[in-house]
Amino acid sequence: MGRGFRDSSLDQLLLLAPSLQDWLPAGHLARFIAEVTELLNLGPILAVHDARDGRGRLGYHSLLLTRLLLSQAAGMIKLGVVAIDGTKGKANANSRRAATHEHIVEELGALSRRLLEQAEPMDAEEDGRSGKGGAWRRVAD
Repeated sequence: MGRGFRDSSLDQLLLLAPSLQDWLPAGHLARFIAEVTELLNLGPILAVHDARDGRGRLGYHSLLLTRLLLSQAAGMIKLGVVAIDGTKGKANANSRRAATHEHIVEELGALSRRLLEQAEPMDAEEDGRSGKGGAWRRVAD
């Protein structure tokens, strides 16, 4: 597609089908997304890419990434992290100590309550100096 990007052509030859185009029927939403994204002005995004120093691994073209985001928004795909090579690594995690959503919510609630309790004396002192909401009125005026 361009210099400095991984190949992501829709006409790329694959093992299973001669072309990605053969997988989709005429009039499929993915074809519409591909046609619409060809009309987008990706110049500002590409300018940021071109300004980089070229270190690191090649990225995917902005056109492909835009198609993926639009496909996700249309509910056609779900984006996430996928490990392909099956590499296993040691981790220092204890499943019994892993935080659940409920635990995190409880911890954040407790932290919020502690911070509000700490702020109350300062708030009362400021109210004593300038009246309730007095400092806010002065800043807002």
